[in-house]
Amino acid sequence: MRKRSSAELLPATQRLLAEAEIILGKLKTRCALGGAAGMALRGHSRATKDLDVYASPDGAGEVVGAFRRAGWEIDSSLEPFLYRARPRWAKDEATGVDLMFPYEPQDLFAIATASRVGGTSVLVFSGLGLALTKVYSDQPRHEDDFKAMARAGIFSMEGIRAVLQPRDKEGLATAERWFAEAAPRKKYDGNRPSRWRK
Repeated sequence: MRKRSSAELLPATQRLLAEAEIILGKLKTRCALGGAAGMALRGHSRATKDLDVYASPDGAGEVVGAFRRAGWEIDSSLEPFLYRARPRWAKDEATGVDLMFPYEPQDLFAIATASRVGGTSVLVFSGLGLALTKVYSDQPRHEDDFKAMARAGIFSMEGIRAVLQPRDKEGLATAERWFAEAAPRKKYDGNRPSRWRK
């Protein structure tokens, strides 16, 4: 992994982001960008051809319906928590938008902030929010993502503890182990919303 600016997102990913934002911008349901594209907008990522968009489960019908009405192909084989939306111009299976509707942790949306990419404004999870999505995922590469973000100083373990300590001991143990294994690390700069500071 290496640092990359938002301008360095792959062209297909930039196009996806611009088109998805047009669709998502018209919805009542609050959505936020996570995954490798979200990491890129926070300053550190791996190349990706897809977007991970998170929304409340209550808004699944509205979000999926909006992509369907816009002419995107919808794979609902993993419903009700995950749908895959692909635009007609996508030439491969890897290019698309994963629409995720997790029940936990809903407070991720409280720590999402707007970022500009070209002429597009998108709500993106903070470094803390991105790290939490990696802990809640069961994909092996997300452990590597978590460790890379820890090494880059994108989030603090104190923030992780503040969210997970009261409700998810197993998730906290996983995060603590990954964080310890990620050494050496840059010092976290404390640039996060005050409600998460200790």
